[in-house]
Amino acid sequence: MLIPGLLVGAAAGAYVGLSGYMAGHMSRVPRTFPEITPDRLGLNYEDASFTNRGGGLVLRGWLVWEGSPESWIILVHGSGGNRAHNAVNMLGLTRDLVRRGIGVLSFDLRAHGESEGSRASIGYEERTDLQGAIDFLEARGIARGRIGVLGFSLGAVIAIMTASEERGLAGLVLDSPFASLMEMVYRETSRRSGVSRFFLPGMMLMGRVLYGVDLASVRPLEAVKSVDCPLLFVHGADDIMVAPSNSARLYKAAGGEKDLWLVPGARHAQGYNTRPLEYVDRVVDFLGSATQRPLPEALP
Repeated sequence: MLIPGLLVGAAAGAYVGLSGYMAGHMSRVPRTFPEITPDRLGLNYEDASFTNRGGGLVLRGWLVWEGSPESWIILVHGSGGNRAHNAVNMLGLTRDLVRRGIGVLSFDLRAHGESEGSRASIGYEERTDLQGAIDFLEARGIARGRIGVLGFSLGAVIAIMTASEERGLAGLVLDSPFASLMEMVYRETSRRSGVSRFFLPGMMLMGRVLYGVDLASVRPLEAVKSVDCPLLFVHGADDIMVAPSNSARLYKAAGGEKDLWLVPGARHAQGYNTRPLEYVDRVVDFLGSATQRPLPEALP
């Protein structure tokens, strides 16, 4: 009985060890830094620093505006990106939005760019990063009902999770979100670690034990039902990384004012790069309509 017992113990230890490795692997993303600043595109800007809500991480960003904007929008990059993420041309989008009279706050999520933090949490803790950005704008006298959010990929999911708890935002532009974190975790784990679904329960457990991250609570399909502001879903019709059906599922689950634009010929988070003029028009029109709603007298 000794040898079978040792084998079982060794197998259990290997399972726990590999599960812990997977949890750590998924929480580390390549850190990239902004390669250019807004002034390279002729924009005046201000460096911004603030902490995530309820935490102690310093997050770095930029405030970019001209004149006295009626509306502001917070840009939230995806996993592995930064506030000037070249892949989605965030600075080009910032320039076009500012020239249309919208103020922009873009920032690096935790463990990305120049922000503090050594580990990401695939949307679990990052909602406090976006909450910190909202708090930062409100502290500067900008009413919540004049603040919108535009998130890309994971950034769009973070926007959904945050807005399900934060009432009274102007609106969300959700570019290429995924509908199910578990589906994405399985796909990414298999791609990056070459392991099977068998290890996912262990990885989820070790994520909670080692890092305090409950990935099972990141449920965009459920959270979107609690969002009280208008929603504009944007998804590339040719997205092979996150299928357009993800936005369709979220759109169907959402209540209230909502719209869905499938961008012809666009791949993952490439709507702006594919159709820049139409993209900006749609975002500006959407945010303009959203901020013309009467502001709530009091927020719960």
